[in-house]
Amino acid sequence: MDAYKRGIGFHRYVSCGRAVGIQIEDYIEYFGKDSEVKVILTYIEGLDDGRRFIDKVRGVTREKPVVVLKPGKSEVTERAIMSHSGALSGSYQIYGEAFKKAGAIRVDSAEELLDVGIGLLSQPLPKGRNVAVITPGGSYGVMCADCCAPLGLNVIKLPKNIINEFDKMFPPRWSRGNPIDPAGDRDFVPYLKAVERVMELKEVDSLIFMGFGNLSSFFEMDSPLFRDMIKFMPEIVPNLLSTFDLRKIDIQQFLPLLNSPFLSSFLAFSYKGVNGDTDEKELSEKVTSSINSAFEGSGNIRTFKGLIDSVIEKIDLVGLILPLLPIIAPIISAGEEIGEKEFVPLIAPIIESSRSDITSITKNMILGIPSFLNPEGMDMSKILEVFDSIMGMIVLYWIEAYKKPIIATTFSGATTPLINLSRGPYFAYPSPERAAKVLTKLFEYKEYLDSSR
Repeated sequence: MDAYKRGIGFHRYVSCGRAVGIQIEDYIEYFGKDSEVKVILTYIEGLDDGRRFIDKVRGVTREKPVVVLKPGKSEVTERAIMSHSGALSGSYQIYGEAFKKAGAIRVDSAEELLDVGIGLLSQPLPKGRNVAVITPGGSYGVMCADCCAPLGLNVIKLPKNIINEFDKMFPPRWSRGNPIDPAGDRDFVPYLKAVERVMELKEVDSLIFMGFGNLSSFFEMDSPLFRDMIKFMPEIVPNLLSTFDLRKIDIQQFLPLLNSPFLSSFLAFSYKGVNGDTDEKELSEKVTSSINSAFEGSGNIRTFKGLIDSVIEKIDLVGLILPLLPIIAPIISAGEEIGEKEFVPLIAPIIESSRSDITSITKNMILGIPSFLNPEGMDMSKILEVFDSIMGMIVLYWIEAYKKPIIATTFSGATTPLINLSRGPYFAYPSPERAAKVLTKLFEYKEYLDSSR
């Protein structure tokens, strides 16, 4: 059920029962040769031949990770295993040594089995144990540091030059150390910029990026607080929209790019209202051309989704979004002039390199509008899933750029869905403890690979 809630599927699945004929290491060896299998997750109650298991699995783990869940820490568990599969559980510590020699990554729960599996699919292996933590809340960062220490992760001291640099970015009350806590700064731009600056440090092997993921998880809590927040949407939305300055929009940047009747008509109307001096005939011709182009070949479409797919595929969405970034900047930077100027160069490269994700995210946003406007009750989950995807797109861009792990967490503690993007899967872990455990297992596997070469 945990895998189902997270939206995780399995490419191959086998239950070997009592393994009378084919042993579990034979299945592992078989999947090791399957090029479409990237990570092997295994539940083991006992082994008939430990040496055979080590020899066969070691040949796999040098090429792809094998994660093992092996219960049996107590006599009660050993008796349960014996009655279930007839296997002799044996010493928990002895099995641990066998898995270590085989290069298998041992975990202690089904939850951790999935957590580590996702981490291996979505993250590069860290080169060392040095960790940076960026958190939007001080206590949350302290809890994360407390989780890292017992696992052997080193929450490093920031170099003095970085502290001086962050002094200029954050309010005077910021933490001035690692974990990096902007202390409630409403300007979101330094929060993002700090990630790039930290990831550039050779002293940092990985980052735990806290509170950056899965807004949609709040719906699982079904909290009265959230329902009360929705009541204020009629007041919140106009206030947000009032921060947009339509006079900054140059419609000539958009018209050559538009192939959508919806967007072209809207922008044409906005441009006339703001500027008042447009050539209406010329503008009308461009809008008509856009409409004809958008619906060309769409006569057989029978569904709203089919129509959206057809129209969106013909739009240069990146070309539309880039000119809008200066308009969005005041909201993201909370009106701070420096943050407003730095927002565009920070985000534009991410947008430009994520065209396929931008397309899929836009489709999901449009398809989520009906549920958002449902007269029987506003459902914001689909809209917030769009924000989840955007956050995932940003994190995966950084991971690819810096070749270091960035483990994101949520605030909610709820089970969150896996998001599949063009650069790979994105998952925000519900707690700092789970994030730290995953990071530790990734490093242990890196140590094994280094020692086996």
